[in-house]
Amino acid sequence: RIADHCSNLAVCQIQVHKGEYDTHEYLYGVIFVQSPSQFTIPLTLATLNSEQELTQWGNVAAGGVISLIPIMLFVMFAQNFLIAGLSSGAVKE
Repeated sequence: RIADHCSNLAVCQIQVHKGEYDTHEYLYGVIFVQSPSQFTIPLTLATLNSEQELTQWGNVAAGGVISLIPIMLFVMFAQNFLIAGLSSGAVKE
C-alpha cells in the first residue's frame, strides 16, 4: 500500500522531468528535423542568432520565457503530488 503511494508520486516526478527534457531537446532537432515548421523551441531560438544580422535579444528572451510556460502550468497543477512525493519518505507514519 505504501509502495503504491510512493510509486505514483515517483511516476509523476519522472513525467515532469521527461516533459521538460522532451520540450527542450536541442540535439534531436538539429540532427533529425529538417522542416522549420517542426523545429523544437530551443532550435527555433537558435535560428534567431545568425551571423548575418544582429541578434534580437528581446525576441530570444521572450521565446525563453514562453518556452517555460507549459512546464510551469504542469507544475502548478501537479504541485500537490510533487510536494507529497518529496515529503513522503521523510516522515515516519
